Amino acid sequence: MQLFNLLQVEFIKLKRTSTLFVMLVAPLFTCMVSMLMFIHSRGIIDITEDAWFMWSKSVLAMWNYFMTPLLVALLAALINGVEHRNRTWMLMLSLPISSRQLFFSKFLSIWMITLCSTFLLWLFSIVLLTIISLLGANIDLNTANEILFSGWRFSIALIPLVAILHAISWYFPNIMIALSIGVMNTMFLTQISSSKYWVYFPTSYPLMATAGGNTVYQAQAVELGFIVGLIMLLILGFSVSKKVKEL
Repeated sequence: MQLFNLLQVEFIKLKRTSTLFVMLVAPLFTCMVSMLMFIHSRGIIDITEDAWFMWSKSVLAMWNYFMTPLLVALLAALINGVEHRNRTWMLMLSLPISSRQLFFSKFLSIWMITLCSTFLLWLFSIVLLTIISLLGANIDLNTANEILFSGWRFSIALIPLVAILHAISWYFPNIMIALSIGVMNTMFLTQISSSKYWVYFPTSYPLMATAGGNTVYQAQAVELGFIVGLIMLLILGFSVSKKVKEL
């Protein structure tokens, strides 16, 4: 119940930031750019239903390669930045809550908003496909469901990435630190995802869980995301109190 109340407080505070705007713009931008690139390379009328299925896969790949690390980094910086900017860490902890509860409530906020943004990615894909079909394209709207169906894998594999970027934003008030790591991660993923060493890099798990080469990799990414993410959260949960005492 205490954690639920903290989540409510976090979402109330987010109304004063650009967090909800980011949550909407990120999936819309991804869908629009992917659609424009796809149509420009093939034309509307000549694209087959199978090709539109490949488009939905490309949307997922773009979302996981480039947008998810940046989105999580920005959300983590914004959500923790509220306390850094207003110097309200001690004010929050003057309430009957622990630093661990505050840490986990912010973690859940970042995680849930990222999932909502991914759901919007699917919704915007359906809207765009509907518009294109009205212009004469041969489209089965079910082709976008791959984005939705992969959501449960994405949600679990996402845990380590959120934990890492949240911890960085918790400890460092400079927003550029988390964003720089998010940018570096997007460049890093293009190399590591095609190698056998991706299992050693938790930030690659969301990509491999949704756009991995086969179902074995996808299942492995989900398992690793859960296990590694849980270990990270346990370690971070026991270490955050030291930081709060210094603030």
